[in-house]
Amino acid sequence: MFRVALKQKWAVLIIVATTAAAGSSDNVPADPAFVAAHFRSNNLVIFPFKGSPIEIEPPNGLTVNFIALGSSADGEAVYGQSSYPDPWAGIIKIEFNRTRISIVPGSIGLGNIVSLIESPQSGKIFVSARRMKDGVMECGDFEIDPKTGTLRPLRIGAYPDCGGPISPDGKHELNVAGDQLGLRDLASGVLEVVGKGFRAAAWSPDGRWIAAVMGVHGSGRGLLLIDSNDTSKRKKLGSGDGQPVWSPDSKWLLTTKSQFSCAWTLYGQSLQAFNIGTGRGTVLSSSHCTVLGSTPVWVARGLAGHQKSRQNSEQEKSGEYTEPKADSSLRSE
Repeated sequence: MFRVALKQKWAVLIIVATTAAAGSSDNVPADPAFVAAHFRSNNLVIFPFKGSPIEIEPPNGLTVNFIALGSSADGEAVYGQSSYPDPWAGIIKIEFNRTRISIVPGSIGLGNIVSLIESPQSGKIFVSARRMKDGVMECGDFEIDPKTGTLRPLRIGAYPDCGGPISPDGKHELNVAGDQLGLRDLASGVLEVVGKGFRAAAWSPDGRWIAAVMGVHGSGRGLLLIDSNDTSKRKKLGSGDGQPVWSPDSKWLLTTKSQFSCAWTLYGQSLQAFNIGTGRGTVLSSSHCTVLGSTPVWVARGLAGHQKSRQNSEQEKSGEYTEPKADSSLRSE
């Protein structure tokens, strides 16, 4: 039974393998906007800023090897892919509130997807991936229009230069080659070198910012915020690991973080959320040492409440539901 009062507008999803420890951060905003989560045995576990993790069930039919790639612009759905049984089956869309799983129209034939973003303005989806066409595999950047079910190549590359994160207007691509970060104009093909010493980058959904991870894994890691209109304007946020992930409103950035206290797990990490407005980072203590290299995504507020209501309804029908007792730790809006 869930007993949770949430004010969050967005939640974060990632794939976990162990139960998270409850806790709170000293740097939690007065009105938390985000919580985080993970796949565990085909269920999702949400990690709030404060309190214990919340486990929810995905819609029926989700494959056990589902890999999350990103969220919809409104945070109501999560996109991902599966390598089995058909790696070219297209992009999987999970709509939690509608409890529905489907294949994105126009995405069949795509596989090995390395980046995905949905445009808040057009609703189009931009991906860097490999494509199987007429028995021939090619790689590059693609535009998907779910409304018409069409797929349009933006740039066809050659391995290993198969593409990178695409801007939400579909005009530019981030390219990380070795430790060099570049910004490519997809129309002209011209590549602007942003700098060296980088290993990952991501566009904000509003197109204003580029979040880049500096340093190689294990040493000198740092998170840098770059103005996409003038890449010489930069701001350091703090340390972080893995691919940075933006919230749909471009106000928060999520990364994984290695902590000494996670050494006993060998590979476990925690989640860290950065407030873009203040530049301050918050380690989500409810995710402590439970993250095992998966990519987080953001989902809209109400997911946990929707799951709670559905579970209580099912328990009422079965006669198992009992009203929770008053708890001073709970707050209502």
